[in-house]
Amino acid sequence: MFNLIDEKWIPVICKSGTIRKIAPWEITDNRDPPIKVCFSRPDFNSAVTQFLIGLVQTSSTPKDVDEWLDMLENPPSCEALKEKMSFFKDAFELIGGNHPFMQEPGVENRKSIDRILITSPGDNTVKLNKDFFIKRNDGRNCLCMSCAAASVYTLQALAPVGGSGIRCSMRGSSPLTTMVEGINLATTIFLNILIKDNLGSGTDGHIFPWMSDEKCEVFSSVDNDPRMVYWTVVRRIALGSLKEGTCMLCGSTGPSIVDYDEVSKGSSYSGWEHPLCPYSKDKTDTKPVKVSEGIGHLNEWTYMMYTGLSEVCPSKAVRQVQMNRLDIKEICFGQEIRLWINGYVNDKASVKAWKEIHQPMLMDYDERAKSAMTLAIADMIRLAEYGCDQLKKALKILYGPRDRSNIGRPVSIPSDLIESYWNGCDSIFEKFVSRIGPEDNDKLLLQWGSELHSVASSALDGAADSVPLEYYSNVALSRKNLSMHMSEKSISKELNK
Repeated sequence: MFNLIDEKWIPVICKSGTIRKIAPWEITDNRDPPIKVCFSRPDFNSAVTQFLIGLVQTSSTPKDVDEWLDMLENPPSCEALKEKMSFFKDAFELIGGNHPFMQEPGVENRKSIDRILITSPGDNTVKLNKDFFIKRNDGRNCLCMSCAAASVYTLQALAPVGGSGIRCSMRGSSPLTTMVEGINLATTIFLNILIKDNLGSGTDGHIFPWMSDEKCEVFSSVDNDPRMVYWTVVRRIALGSLKEGTCMLCGSTGPSIVDYDEVSKGSSYSGWEHPLCPYSKDKTDTKPVKVSEGIGHLNEWTYMMYTGLSEVCPSKAVRQVQMNRLDIKEICFGQEIRLWINGYVNDKASVKAWKEIHQPMLMDYDERAKSAMTLAIADMIRLAEYGCDQLKKALKILYGPRDRSNIGRPVSIPSDLIESYWNGCDSIFEKFVSRIGPEDNDKLLLQWGSELHSVASSALDGAADSVPLEYYSNVALSRKNLSMHMSEKSISKELNK
């Protein structure tokens, strides 16, 4: 037996810098406060932080904003958390029993335990021996109980498309997670807890799908407890054999899982909005935002932090924090509040990359300044995208026809030059956002445009250094074109559109 409420299975880094394992109810231990979860895999860190948010939400949902802010200012003791979490401990047995955590006993299709990791090759890839260039483990093909527990929750929460009949997560195949980050783990958890009215409507009672003896193909948000959103089970899996071994991920020795079973046709979820995911809304549909390659740049992450910038609506947790930002700023006085954005970029069943950024959140503007700030940020993004377009045009001139034989041929622009431009924009964005005023920001926006011109020019100059001297006319023409379209007159014209 290994109960995820009772056992100390979550590795954390503490304020002192030491790493230790805690039980979920020890997040508020103030002797050496846990700062963050620290598994060896970034997807485990995100998923287990979501697990903790879900567990506190399930056991201690605040009835209103006052109760939530009090929880943030005066966190409950470890003993109080343990008492509330223990009410649900029967649903958190990792192995054994009739209803193991997020599993379906009785499924039969044995696989080695390394295949449960999201980054492992799919069934068809292994079958066709196409994983030749994928590094296999060194023979330690087992997971300790801590890593096994993390892998189960990670798979159910973040699963990509897995082939025929193998479902992806409730948030889609490249699920995006946004969590508000505080000074320590407890603050992070409580900042992301929703009050009852914001959690969603539904019926009280059925929270954990795996606790039912009957399999349900579709779970509707209307017919189930809204807290089920943290405990979705999209994959039909069951952990297998247990033996003494050395964990292939963390290197710890002890009881370990060596295999598991998985079959197709898991449950789907209809009508749910995950509290930690932004959604794109139009007149006809609402869809979860997916992780993209450019997630680290200001034209992507700003939509996940501030409302009113586009059709993308920040997550419920972010919206609740922004609505109460002045109270939170007072409670967390002097502490930086950040937005932790993360997730896998997936191409169907193939994982392309893990993306993760931490961005400071602006918390000290009042309602009077909100509309001006939203408009100014939207204009800053629009000008940055305009600057990117002008840089691309200048680069096409730079790399364009150098003799008659090249006329009409397509021009390829190195992606690292565009990446360099956006990195430059990101580096100056925070400085400008902090200077946004409650009313007229035209002067600030013109200064922003001037800085964008410098950033674009720097990227263009870096590319021009590699151009042969005999084609210097291309260099001169590209610089002239960029300067003309990024002049103060052109920036003003773009702002007035």
